[in-house]
Amino acid sequence: MGQNRFLRLAFFISTVIIMSCTTPHKAAPPLTLKGSAQSLKPGDIVNTQTGRTISRQDLFDDLSKARIIYVGETHTDLEDHRLQKQILENLYSQNPHLIIAMEMFPRSAQSALDRYSQGVTNEQQFLQESDWDTVWGYPFQLYRGILSWAKERQLKLVGLNAPPQVVRKIARTGISSLSPEERKQIAAEINFEDSDHRAYIKREYEHHLKENIGDFASFYEAQLAWEETMADTLAEILSSTDSADRVVVLLGKGHIVRNFGTPQRALDRVPHDFKTVIPIPVDYSDRSLDPDIADYIWVTRKSTEFKHPRMLGVMVNTSAGESGLEVMGVVPDSAADKAGVKKGDILCK
Repeated sequence: MGQNRFLRLAFFISTVIIMSCTTPHKAAPPLTLKGSAQSLKPGDIVNTQTGRTISRQDLFDDLSKARIIYVGETHTDLEDHRLQKQILENLYSQNPHLIIAMEMFPRSAQSALDRYSQGVTNEQQFLQESDWDTVWGYPFQLYRGILSWAKERQLKLVGLNAPPQVVRKIARTGISSLSPEERKQIAAEINFEDSDHRAYIKREYEHHLKENIGDFASFYEAQLAWEETMADTLAEILSSTDSADRVVVLLGKGHIVRNFGTPQRALDRVPHDFKTVIPIPVDYSDRSLDPDIADYIWVTRKSTEFKHPRMLGVMVNTSAGESGLEVMGVVPDSAADKAGVKKGDILCK
């Protein structure tokens, strides 16, 4: 899904989990779906099963029939968040029984999400209670529109994820290194047997992460813990809510590509209908799109990455202790790189 999808892992206190980003290229050939000669333009929505472009209303009508709708994102892309909100608004207009499940929050933040969506806390209190800056770290401005819209309607917001500090520990030393209490905080059942998924993660790791992460086995275990825990939470939602409820899942594109991340793992737990939507910017680096990446591809305008001074371009270990944050990797040409920050440095608090 593109080299920078993995390099963005190094943005401000990010976790060592696959994200989805894109790299624009100038003077590129037309964007097409593999096997089709049709040039795609912003606003086009492609049904990848038929290879045909469809109307927005056709998309919304089809999505409304699914129990779970996965909408991918590049975390820093403004266009992706606008598209997500548009999908939410249209699905809500057809069925107000909407649940919004988000990768951005661990399951432990559920009480903070409930208090916010019910109007008990304001935005500042919510950010403090959910520990946003430490847990997710991306600028809240990117998600404010969606979250405030959901709050106005008192929609259920659900945190899907495992605690990031537990996942970071897995990435360093594997699941076997977890204490019994830590092990309880991730999915009990983890499927290590999907060879296609493993091969996909391995390719991305070899191409983009090997220098910064280290051992692939523990990295892959961290990836699985992340995706299986989200799937586990979704299975709990399906089992505890009415069949009329629709669940919209907001998460990185890499977790839903080809279904073998979170979607398939949720399906393995509870049978249900689901659909996947992935936004692709018109300047996406791979000009021939794989139809297997999602049920629907929505072509957006040129990628519009949100820039923020706090995005230093470093991946850090937040468990370095009171001495500060240990730098595990530095994005080339980032602010940190230009300032001379090196892997192994300690960023003092």
